[in-house]
Amino acid sequence: MNLFYFETLESTNLFAKKNIEKFDDKSIIYCDFQTNGRGRFDRKWLSNKKDNIFLSFILKPHYNNVLNLPIVNLTQYLCVVLAKVFESYNVKPQIKWPNDILINEHKISGILAECIWKEKDFKGLVLGVGVNLNYEKEDFVNIEQKATSLNLEIGQKINRDEFLKKLVDEFFKNYDEFMQVGFPLIKKEYVKRFLYLNCEICVNILNNKIIGKIKTINDDGTIDIIEKETLCVRRVNIGDLTC
Repeated sequence: MNLFYFETLESTNLFAKKNIEKFDDKSIIYCDFQTNGRGRFDRKWLSNKKDNIFLSFILKPHYNNVLNLPIVNLTQYLCVVLAKVFESYNVKPQIKWPNDILINEHKISGILAECIWKEKDFKGLVLGVGVNLNYEKEDFVNIEQKATSLNLEIGQKINRDEFLKKLVDEFFKNYDEFMQVGFPLIKKEYVKRFLYLNCEICVNILNNKIIGKIKTINDDGTIDIIEKETLCVRRVNIGDLTC
């Protein structure tokens, strides 16, 4: 693996996408500042302070059929990786389906995966992650979601490079096996940190809403929800979950 550092980028994901053919498999792009950091559904990601994680993995798995790879579950794999790293700092992370990490129900990390195709050729996957390591409470005042940072949780400044090394090492420790096995490899680890199991939630899917209780997490990483009104079971593979 190779790490490529930049002081400022518009976004590590955007840079990686635009330059993906210039980088080898398992390359890592990271920077001090992003001028246009974003998460899922084009939400803004706070990126204006140094000593936090703004990072993208460039992944180019080579298998006979790309469509059979567990690409859609890589964000969930990264959730488990992040959870283990956070636990090394003696905090208790929670996973909010599909790929957010919370501490005390405050968001501390977000993940964004984007597949890159050139016509019919798969060029690779960019897996971006932002982690709040060093912020002040005042930085989150105007943020829509409840948010926190690791320094606020443990009461001391976090060494960004130390956290980065732990994250990269943990990610690649089981990455190759995960690409062969898929979500079942991490299901137990994912479920034990899962937030809102058997709780009433709302999932926004495009312009539709599903209100009900999460019954189970399936072997493909989807969730089954028992709808409140009909008591029917709906299988959901994408959406924005709120409680």
